[in-house]
Amino acid sequence: MDFEKHHERMLLRHEKAIADIDRKLAATASLVRVGMKLTVNDRKDQKEFNREQQEFNREFNLKLNALIEAQMRTEEAQRKTEEAQRKTEEAMRRTDEILRKNDEKFNRLMDRMLRKNGHGQQSS
Repeated sequence: MDFEKHHERMLLRHEKAIADIDRKLAATASLVRVGMKLTVNDRKDQKEFNREQQEFNREFNLKLNALIEAQMRTEEAQRKTEEAQRKTEEAMRRTDEILRKNDEKFNRLMDRMLRKNGHGQQSS
């Protein structure tokens, strides 16, 4: 009878071991299900984040390009203004020279006219 008792104990241990393995498998399956749900949700969140990031990048690039173009227009306008200022200064130099020469001619003419009319002579 020892053999039968021993055999029964072995069967009970075996059944307990199988039950323990079944519980562990059920727990593992539950963890896998939860993990899969988390993975699926994470992927959805990542897709949404990527979409939002792409939209942000698109808007940022549009604004950056507009800023670059505005800066380029400003630099071009500044260059044109500097060129116009240079031309104006040159025209002013030419005008000043013309006025100086005209003043000299006028003064010579006045001197001649005063001498011719006798106003330039000293009285004796």
